[in-house]
Amino acid sequence: PKFHWLFTKPLAFLILVTCTLLSIAAMGLGVSGMTRLLDQMPRLEAGVATIFGSAHAFAVVVLGAWCFAVVCHFVECSIAYRHCERRLRFSNEHSSQWAMMVFLVGWPIFSELREL
Repeated sequence: PKFHWLFTKPLAFLILVTCTLLSIAAMGLGVSGMTRLLDQMPRLEAGVATIFGSAHAFAVVVLGAWCFAVVCHFVECSIAYRHCERRLRFSNEHSSQWAMMVFLVGWPIFSELREL
C-alpha cells in the first residue's frame, strides 16, 4: 500500500479526518466532556439541540458513531489481512501494512487491495 493514498484520495482523507475527530471526541472528551464543551458555546449548542434534542444526546450519538466506525473498520481490516495472506500470498509484514491502512480509512484502501 502507498501511505500517500491517505492524503491524496479525497474520500480516504475525509474518512481519516472524520475518524480522528470522532476519536478525539469519544476517547478524549467522553460524553460529559463533549456536553460541557457544547454548554460553553450557546449558538452551537442551540443548533445541536435543534437536531438532536440536547447536547447530551448529540454526545451519545458521537460516541456511538465512533464505536460503530471502530467495529466496522476492525472487521474490514481483518478481512483485508486474511485476503492478503490467503489469496494474494503476501508476507505477514505486507499483509499487516495493508490491514493497518484499511483499519485507518476502510473502503478507499480496501478497494485498492481488491484490484490487485
